[in-house]
Amino acid sequence: MTATREPVLLVKDLAAGYGDLMAIRGVSFQVHPGEIVAMFGANGAGKTTTLLATVGELPRARGEVIWRGEKATSRLYKLARAGLAFVPEAPSVISGLSALDNLRIGRGSVDLALDYFPELRPLLGRRAGLLSGGEQQILAMARALATSVLTRSDIGEPEFSSIEEWLGANTEDYYSALAHTGHGSWNPRDDAHLWMAFNLRAHHMQAQTVARRVKEADATWIVQTGLANRSCVSFESANDSGQYLRHQDFELYLDPDDGSSQFAHDATFCPQPGNSGQGYSFQSVNYPYKYIRHYDYVVYIASDGGSNPWDTPKLWPDDSTWLVSQPWG
Repeated sequence: MTATREPVLLVKDLAAGYGDLMAIRGVSFQVHPGEIVAMFGANGAGKTTTLLATVGELPRARGEVIWRGEKATSRLYKLARAGLAFVPEAPSVISGLSALDNLRIGRGSVDLALDYFPELRPLLGRRAGLLSGGEQQILAMARALATSVLTRSDIGEPEFSSIEEWLGANTEDYYSALAHTGHGSWNPRDDAHLWMAFNLRAHHMQAQTVARRVKEADATWIVQTGLANRSCVSFESANDSGQYLRHQDFELYLDPDDGSSQFAHDATFCPQPGNSGQGYSFQSVNYPYKYIRHYDYVVYIASDGGSNPWDTPKLWPDDSTWLVSQPWG
């Protein structure tokens, strides 16, 4: 599916920054109707700055943005009325409202949002602030996609959704939902040929190319003496000194140590023989019945059975077992 029509978004020679610090220079890209464009780069490469400057939330020092054939000089809220949806990395839900009310405040269809992300259905009555970080991002995504489909132009072209951060949720579901908005009712997972043919382009931020050593450091942990229990361990990032793997609302995050007792307990895990019979399993020091477990591409502390989806006994022994390799081993 090759994009042949005029781009719905065209960015030329964009430059922006913070005060006297110019964070990005000479950034150009375009997005055609029905196309997904991904932007990759290391931390600090300028991805967030690029998107903020593109949608007008950050002043542009140079360059221009063409939105639907016209220069985008309006404020973000006016662009939103014209069909642009922007989902930032930071939570963009109203925590005091229910998940359902968060969908209702968008201009799109609640039913359509739930068609894209049916996993939101059992969460509709829950306050958005009580959802996990990944669930909040899915909620914001669903609202944005439903809105952008509602505001298609008369000739049937989908409008534009800008998503700052996809990590922490099922990326395949994101692609599926995005593809759904661009090409009617087909599901790319139902047709491997259509899925592979869907037009996906990637932009690498040239300022800081993601080197192999950086990616390896992102997946490497320095095993320290447990912050809350010296007989256990804490995992410090090899790439970000002073930041530790810790759980919050049962989901695992990388956060800087704030020196508090709560953080120390949330970031301490006790190695046990692997629940699958090999390797290791890591028990939470403040929830001894819960272990580090991956579920649906997100990492949680989970029990073998419980009320949360990630507590499902299915595959629990394997999902909560980890093999240690060099340099830790």
